[in-house]
Amino acid sequence: MHAAKPKDPRLRLVHPLISRRVLTGKVQDLGDTTETQLTAESVGRNGVKRVVDALLRLTTTDRVVERILTIHTRPFARCQDRTPAFKFLQTFIVDEINGIAEAGCRKGEVLMTIVDETGVYRCPVAEVETFL
Repeated sequence: MHAAKPKDPRLRLVHPLISRRVLTGKVQDLGDTTETQLTAESVGRNGVKRVVDALLRLTTTDRVVERILTIHTRPFARCQDRTPAFKFLQTFIVDEINGIAEAGCRKGEVLMTIVDETGVYRCPVAEVETFL
């Protein structure tokens, strides 16, 4: 996972950070789905502030584990600013399809898709083995 990198160097978060805090956090169990929401704020030594909202939705069945992570990044030119300099939204969708267990391991496939303002990127299917 990577954060949006602004083209304007004045909007870059300069390390070391002078402040990092979690603003909100919440976990919900919805049967076979767990949803986690988090909002975090970081302030760089140059006074640039970045607020990140993240939502992770995990759904598990006997056959598939689906993870959807959506990240909304908002950098602010100054710590006091109320309006972000820009907004960046990314969604990562990862599906793990379980195969049939045999001889102490289970073979499966992992599919990953990344969606953002530049388009949709589908990674090649990866074959995985899980030892039982």
